[in-house]
Amino acid sequence: MQNNQHEHLKYRPEIDGLRAIAVGVVLLYHAKLAMPGGFVGVDVFFVISGFLITSLILKDYESDDGFSIVRFWERRVRRIFPALIFVVIVTAVAGWFVLLPSDFLDLGKSVVAQAVFGSNFYFWDTSGYFESSAWIRPLLHTWSLAVEEQFYLLLPLLFLFRSRWNRKALRWGFGVVIVLSLVLSIIQADRSPDTGFYLLPSRAWELLAGAMLALFPIRNQLPKWIAELVGWSGLVGIGLACLLYTHSTPFPGAAALLPVLGTVAIIWSSGCSAEPNILCRVLSLRPLVFIGKISYSLYLWHWPILVYALYWRDNHIMHWPYRLALLGLSFLLAIISWKFVETPFRIRKVFPSRKGVLGFGFVSLMIYAGGGLYIVGNNGCPTRYSEAVVSIDSGSEPFAFSEDESSSLTEATRGEFLVVGKAAVSNETPIHCLVWGDSHAMALRPAFDQLGKEYAKTVHYAAHLATCPVLGYESFDETSLREESNSWARAIIDHVRVKQIPHVVIIANWDWYFKHEQVSSHEAFSRMLANTVVAIQEAGAKVWICKEVPNQIPDFRITMAKALLQGKPTDVGISKSNHMKASQAEDKILALPAENGAHIIDLSSALFTERGTSQLEVNGKSLYFDATHLSKEGALFLKGLFTPIFKPNLAAGE
Repeated sequence: MQNNQHEHLKYRPEIDGLRAIAVGVVLLYHAKLAMPGGFVGVDVFFVISGFLITSLILKDYESDDGFSIVRFWERRVRRIFPALIFVVIVTAVAGWFVLLPSDFLDLGKSVVAQAVFGSNFYFWDTSGYFESSAWIRPLLHTWSLAVEEQFYLLLPLLFLFRSRWNRKALRWGFGVVIVLSLVLSIIQADRSPDTGFYLLPSRAWELLAGAMLALFPIRNQLPKWIAELVGWSGLVGIGLACLLYTHSTPFPGAAALLPVLGTVAIIWSSGCSAEPNILCRVLSLRPLVFIGKISYSLYLWHWPILVYALYWRDNHIMHWPYRLALLGLSFLLAIISWKFVETPFRIRKVFPSRKGVLGFGFVSLMIYAGGGLYIVGNNGCPTRYSEAVVSIDSGSEPFAFSEDESSSLTEATRGEFLVVGKAAVSNETPIHCLVWGDSHAMALRPAFDQLGKEYAKTVHYAAHLATCPVLGYESFDETSLREESNSWARAIIDHVRVKQIPHVVIIANWDWYFKHEQVSSHEAFSRMLANTVVAIQEAGAKVWICKEVPNQIPDFRITMAKALLQGKPTDVGISKSNHMKASQAEDKILALPAENGAHIIDLSSALFTERGTSQLEVNGKSLYFDATHLSKEGALFLKGLFTPIFKPNLAAGE
């Protein structure tokens, strides 16, 4: 993202103009201003960075002084660190006044991660870029800086051994890595989209596409009109990606070829003639060049400003004139940052010596890493708010279920499942109930554990993240069992038959599964679920199916805390009428299984207040972990709905 021009390179103003386009589409995308695919601006930046950094290294290597990795990193520190450190510190200080403790804790962790050039790993591990939680993460955008920083750590190492290389060998080497990285990116776009989006291995081909361009000397051998056509085609390609791509487009993968090749085409076109062509002159217009020069600071500032301005807004909604004004504020701060922070370091007015600027970089990173550790060590500094607000924010325990406790196909085949309730004395201990499902089933585990202990019954848990508990359904999410889903389902039903388990409870996020593209219709999914019910009954068990809990807005706890601070009721969940509308498709899905003998448990029946809104807390304890999953408190709150499964006289009467 940073401005990588160097005094040893011929200045190309059109590249600053291209930066302006890249940062502009990113800003419009983040501000939700008619640019659904504007996230591809980051890919444009990656190509530019790869081209300029490689050009700089080659220029240094071929100079009298030769290439020095220490000098290389001195330049990177001067370019990257001053503005980044300034923005991170300001963001952390602002977070003290704006963020709830749980979100301030997350900010502290992301500060520490950025201090070690690893924020992309942190965000990859904790959330997707396109998820609603993005709007409460002020440093989410630093993932791309971390990718570039990791690239800058690795690329110069090649040139330490340059005596063994020539340009031809480098081209072949880069070409192989580009192909491997692109193939990996295409695979991960389908199977592991967050990994493909955030991590360097699947992004390296974009940076190396620019690097490869730097390895080929540009010659004026083609007619000018062809070069012009190539350049404009590249710009059109970037524009189409910005306008046609959306957050649902598998990305980066093959879709990233359009903005990446478009950027390569523009850089090649604008540099292949002695006289600038029309596109080059357009990109060299002074307003665009100026925006390109401040693009690094502009990128750094815009996202924290948007996040903080929208944080306390209901559903993070703000009308477009205000969003536009926030971008205007971003421009103002970017100009100030560029003039008074970036430039003095770049022209060596501040810390002119190499030792001084490297020392500054190291000490500054340690200072803000220490600040992040302070926030983490103090659990988000909850004393900033009243006990009631803190309780709303983090007063309940989330469901406790680790991936290690997920049921695998191998374990299911062996009849090995997580045991809750009364501990099994031996393999002959009767199993009263088997709970089968996904993370929604996991969330309700505390209820079944407590009921099992109260009634001295053993419960087996057969649950796996994002895996649909339906025969014949191949789950699609990267965390699911995917192609093993159907075999897993059959192994569970076999276990019910072998162990003569009398009750099977099925719990899942039904809406997520039957809306997926692999399902031809709601009726088809309903038949699959009904067939599953029949198979379980034939295995000798009674079937209970749970409807979904009322789904809340993503950041309901912020809305609750806001209501509390304003002295208003905290039952600000979805209304009963809206929930009934939202669950109409689910009702149709469950109708046929019910006709086939399944008992339907409506979890929402205990979750609505007299005011007709869904209940979100009890005694200051949140009933929800997130918008669709119950917390431990919520699971125990609904425990009574499952009593008929455990109490013989009630179960017999069903």
